[in-house]
Amino acid sequence: MKLAILLFGAFITGIISLSAPVTNIKGTWVMQTGEGMCNPVVIRISMGEGTWVGKMDIPEQQVYDKEVDAIIVKDDSVFIGVSKSGNSIKAVLQNKHTLTGKLVTDSGEKAVEFIKR
Repeated sequence: MKLAILLFGAFITGIISLSAPVTNIKGTWVMQTGEGMCNPVVIRISMGEGTWVGKMDIPEQQVYDKEVDAIIVKDDSVFIGVSKSGNSIKAVLQNKHTLTGKLVTDSGEKAVEFIKR
C-alpha cells in the first residue's frame, strides 16, 4: 500500500513539473500614451475560477469597472476582448511589467503599451 501511495505521489509530481508554466498577468495594467492623456485606461486582471477575468476603466469616456469579455493567454501572447462588438487588445508580454501590442477597433489599429503597477 505504501508503495502505491509513493508511486501515485511521484506520478502527480511528474505531471505538475511537466505541465507548461502559466504566464502570470495578474495585476493592474496602465496604458501608456504619448498623447498627454491625464487619465489613462486601466485594466485590472485577476484569476477567476480557472480563467483570467478583468475590469477596465476608461476615464475619458466615464466608463469604470467595465468587465472585459475575454482574456486569453498563450505563452507570451495576450488577447483581451474589450467588447462584444469586436474591439480587442492583441499584445505580447515583453517582461513581467510590460505588455505591448495593438488595440483593434472598428476605426483601425492603434499601437498600445501597458505597464504593470
